[in-house]
Amino acid sequence: MSTLVSPANRSTNWSGFSINLELALRIYLFLTMSIYGWGKLAGDQFFIRGNVPPEIASKTLTEATAHDIAWVFFGYSAAYLWFIGISQGLTAIMLLLEKTKILGIAAMIPIMLNVIVVDICYGVSPGPLMSAILYFVWTGILIYLNRERIGALLRLATGQSSPPAVPEIHPHPTRKPWLILGIMAGMAILELSLFLLLHFNVRKTKDFWFFKEAINAVLIF
Repeated sequence: MSTLVSPANRSTNWSGFSINLELALRIYLFLTMSIYGWGKLAGDQFFIRGNVPPEIASKTLTEATAHDIAWVFFGYSAAYLWFIGISQGLTAIMLLLEKTKILGIAAMIPIMLNVIVVDICYGVSPGPLMSAILYFVWTGILIYLNRERIGALLRLATGQSSPPAVPEIHPHPTRKPWLILGIMAGMAILELSLFLLLHFNVRKTKDFWFFKEAINAVLIF
């Protein structure tokens, strides 16, 4: 005989899961955006002016690929690299902090859209493109999980209501570290699996050199 779950219990279970899912998404995006932001500040991405690889520098403009041209262009200005790196780092911090997470979510939308469009238009390999799409989808999930707070802020901004008292999504005691870590592990496995599948021809590889290459290529943004 099956046991029926009341709507109230289902609502409670979803509420408990959603707070852990929301925090896991924020922590994961904080880590990835911090890595990408630091990669730009450290000069580990793009072809930095004065340090362009010889195989790229030796090409004529007509021989260079769209990817080569874009990476030389982006790497030309140190100020531009710092702007992007700091923007991504600040977005990561805003996502992590409870009081600024809505600002972080709002900042993620144009950042990830820009990355996706650049990756498509300039022929970036499909692995990094898939990672960018995943981050954009996960940002969309964050928007859904915070829809009530975002809606209240939009109504306030348009003068449709007085400042509402927006409650916390859920009290901190319901947060379960093991569940948060499990969700993050699943996200990492999904991203890495898709990255390796799309970025490398694993079927023709007889050793594990591509794992080293994956670590280097993960800063392709």
